[in-house]
Amino acid sequence: MAVPDFQSFMLPVLKLAGDAQQHTLAEAVEWLAREFRVSDDDRKELLKSGQTRLYNRAAWTTTYLRKAGLLQAAGPGRFQLTDRGRDVLANPPAAIDIAFLEKRFPELSIPAEAIRRAALQFVAAVIENADAEHGRAWYVRETEQGLRLMTGRLLACEVARSKMRVSAIGPIGDDVRRALGADAQTDEEFKFKTVPGGLLITFPVEHASEAHDLLRDGLNGFVDMAIARVRSPVSLEDHIPEAVVYIAGVVGRELPQPEPMTDTADSGPRDDTSDEDDIGASREPRVRGRAPIFEHGQCSIASLMSDIEREVIALPDVQPPFVWEDTKVRALLDSLVVGFPVGTLVFWHTSSDKDARALGAERPGLRATTLVIDGQQRLTSLYALMRGVEVVGKDGVTRRITIAFRPRDGRFEVADAAIRNDPAFLSNVTESARPRQRRMRKPRRRTSPRYSFVATTRAHASGKPTSS
Repeated sequence: MAVPDFQSFMLPVLKLAGDAQQHTLAEAVEWLAREFRVSDDDRKELLKSGQTRLYNRAAWTTTYLRKAGLLQAAGPGRFQLTDRGRDVLANPPAAIDIAFLEKRFPELSIPAEAIRRAALQFVAAVIENADAEHGRAWYVRETEQGLRLMTGRLLACEVARSKMRVSAIGPIGDDVRRALGADAQTDEEFKFKTVPGGLLITFPVEHASEAHDLLRDGLNGFVDMAIARVRSPVSLEDHIPEAVVYIAGVVGRELPQPEPMTDTADSGPRDDTSDEDDIGASREPRVRGRAPIFEHGQCSIASLMSDIEREVIALPDVQPPFVWEDTKVRALLDSLVVGFPVGTLVFWHTSSDKDARALGAERPGLRATTLVIDGQQRLTSLYALMRGVEVVGKDGVTRRITIAFRPRDGRFEVADAAIRNDPAFLSNVTESARPRQRRMRKPRRRTSPRYSFVATTRAHASGKPTSS
């Protein structure tokens, strides 16, 4: 039998957890394979992200059940049934799907989810258009501003916290700008006439759905022209495949990944006519002989904060000091709440304790087993806010990060005197984020060194894993 969709797994996974024991995702995958009699070939079927389709859909299932409060995290990679899940199993429905969860638990809907979905629907359409033109001439990257889709060497579109930037072949009428809330003075013309008539238009992200219709022709023309000017294969060094599979999960359909270069293909310059020859190239994933260096994993924000507090996670000496301004911390919180991807954390798990220093502080001499290779600024920001600790900046000055929150519209702001005196704001989110006292556990030891990716998009408010 082929692998069912992830919604078909929801009730079976909930029943699996009904024994009140802790379970891992790997156990759930094996149990679902037997329960649905998935064939060996279908069990091994890989997505372009490198995950098997079965594992990917099981991960989506547990994410939605956790989001609905039917399951809860019971440690890294583990879950168990909650009281709410037990109540559902006491009178189980014929099936559990997203519609059932949203109807039964309406309080769990994500703020601005419709806006996020519309924005990512827009990006998904551009990905499909670019891939149809040429499978090796586009990529998706993450920046401090948000997600960027590059066609050749040019920006096709960008989704940020509060705005979108879209490239299109002009002219763009005033009626279109009014509908999008765009200002002609913010338009950017492409330099050196790389794309004649090309404009980069900036508008609020709330108008993403309107932009899909109003800018479609101009955007498609820009993508066609940008890719037609590619003379050599685009490097995928900055491409983030997890971002594409995350978008695919939000829009509800599979999206292509750009094709990697091979030793024999695209080894030198090419002219525009070579695009047509490459269109029919195989899109099957290429298998390499070397064993994987990285291990993908997922952790909740709470468990990451706990590991930092217990000095399991620390910084190697080579990491720079904390340099983020408070406005960047505010933007990070806002992106987490609305559900946009906020990047990837990279950890090095060592076989023995290593000399390290604490996050956000000048406290050397720690002996940690997990070192932060990438993601220091984000982790330090979250830890400083959720635990109320001080941070030491690049100038050596100690300070506290204070972010305010307005529940009425879900708005975060850097706390100043005016905001502190505004009764509509909670003046310091740290007061709401501090955990209760709990018994500390000893750090877990690992037997061999390895790297791991921890995708923070799995820990934000949407709770979704980075795959479709």
